[in-house]
Amino acid sequence: MEPVEKELPDALFHAAALAHFMPPEQVIEQLSEGYGPLSEGFKKASKAVRRGSHLGQALGCMAQESKSNVVRQALSLLAEGLDSGADVGAALKETAEHARSIQRVRAERKAIIAVEKHTLLLAGGLLVPLILGTMSKVVGGLSLGPTAVADAAVLGSQIYLVEYAVIASGFAGMLEGDWRKGIKYAAMLVPASLGLFYLAA
Repeated sequence: MEPVEKELPDALFHAAALAHFMPPEQVIEQLSEGYGPLSEGFKKASKAVRRGSHLGQALGCMAQESKSNVVRQALSLLAEGLDSGADVGAALKETAEHARSIQRVRAERKAIIAVEKHTLLLAGGLLVPLILGTMSKVVGGLSLGPTAVADAAVLGSQIYLVEYAVIASGFAGMLEGDWRKGIKYAAMLVPASLGLFYLAA
């Protein structure tokens, strides 16, 4: 999470409290300090208001210039509330709650993706190779000697492990939104899974 997104809910809740005894323009000016990169945007909005811009318009410009989707959504919502003549304190509080709910959803999604990614990589690099290697060892122990069937089973297991590692790595990269990471995962997972297979077999 970017610093500008992390600071947003606290800044808006603070502004909502100030709005009970300060005019909106002064509230926004108060946010121009103490909230890191986010304050830089509020500082520009405050200067625009002093030059004659409407507060809602200044916040709308700030939203458009922001690189964060969360900040853009929150500020656009706030600007709409101010333009519609809504109570400033209520609009700020509603916007802060909206921003916090987005952060919560994104954090939950990130945790789910992390679990799915690690499950895929753990299975591809550890569990599946150990299971197949152990099964190959058991089957080999039951045979009187090397057979074409046993050799074919070992070769099939190796091919399956390579395919599984590549597919799991690809999905892990997709979950992170970066296909290049999938290539890196595959480069580590393929030799690791084959190595464990040979150790277990």
